[in-house]
Amino acid sequence: MQLYNAQEGQGRTMVVLHGLFGSLSNWRFLARALSAHYHIVRFDLTNHGRSPHSDMVTHASMAQDVMTSMNALGLSQPVMMGHSLGGKIAMRVALENPTRISALVVADMAPKAYPVGEYQDVIDGMREIAAIAPTSRREADHILTRWVKLPRLRSFLLQNYLSSERRWRINLEGIAQSYELLRGWEHISATYPHPALCIYGSKSNYVQPQDRARLTALFPHMRFIALE
Repeated sequence: MQLYNAQEGQGRTMVVLHGLFGSLSNWRFLARALSAHYHIVRFDLTNHGRSPHSDMVTHASMAQDVMTSMNALGLSQPVMMGHSLGGKIAMRVALENPTRISALVVADMAPKAYPVGEYQDVIDGMREIAAIAPTSRREADHILTRWVKLPRLRSFLLQNYLSSERRWRINLEGIAQSYELLRGWEHISATYPHPALCIYGSKSNYVQPQDRARLTALFPHMRFIALE
């Protein structure tokens, strides 16, 4: 399926993929800065933003949707950057289509299975909002407080809530049904021969020292930058 996109800037093309429960709008400020040097193409991933919905998705199916969308736009050899879940999808695209991706940037993600963590509470809280269907984001935030304590995370999630329509824009149930697969990593026996970069926060739990071996096994030319 073809994904919803936004484009800005001129020059070498960079495709940008957002994370779980996000949308292309999460990257609008960075895209604005990068558009001085690049042609930026931001996609809403499957089941996110304004892109089509699917009952069940995998890394492989989401990567195929990215490739279908790239083909429809005539993008031949872009730089690909992905954050969080988008990082896993970007890695999958690069590994499966090495001649189509000229360079890869992975932001705060490794090719491994992550623990359930707080995201099961996130899903449960969002399901409660769907059942109650509040008429304002303030009311939705009050409901979500029982499940998600961090105000910034609640604010991020509630960008997906359409209070005027009393529904989530994202395909919440499709994401929930796919969550076990999405937090994991589907093994692929391939390597990516082009430049690659992993950027991560120095205090982040998502990229650990032992993950470097996993990343360099798949991306032999990968460099690492920790942001303080």
